[in-house]
Amino acid sequence: MKTEELVASGKTLKDGTYRVTVPSGGPYLVKVEKDFVKLYAPVASVKEKERKNIGNTNLESTALAVLYVTKIRNNGTISEEELASFLEDQDFATLVEEIKKALQRGSDPLKDDQIINVANDIVLPQVENPLSCYTTPIPQRIVYL
Repeated sequence: MKTEELVASGKTLKDGTYRVTVPSGGPYLVKVEKDFVKLYAPVASVKEKERKNIGNTNLESTALAVLYVTKIRNNGTISEEELASFLEDQDFATLVEEIKKALQRGSDPLKDDQIINVANDIVLPQVENPLSCYTTPIPQRIVYL
């Protein structure tokens, strides 16, 4: 995923399942595409000869993938536990709704600015008061004489 190179591809079976064989390692991003709709699922790592069921590829898995990619793009690493913790974030539902709107517009969730902004708010540390790092108090009002 760091190189964004295609390492494997496959076709969906009639029952909606698919199997893709990848080298051990990771992180990987599974992309499922049909009729210009792109859904994603993140996979933190795969051990040699390991079989991993990533579950359904849907709006929620796509939201997790967006958060995953956001963290990686900002030079971070992420565990599967941290990834699962995003499901409890109060803004996760907002992200899912934005993804739904983006798909209706025909936009790729990983490239949509509105989605990226919501993902940044969830993943990146927020500074409550950017001026709080200063030790000298900042005047509320400046009077020039």
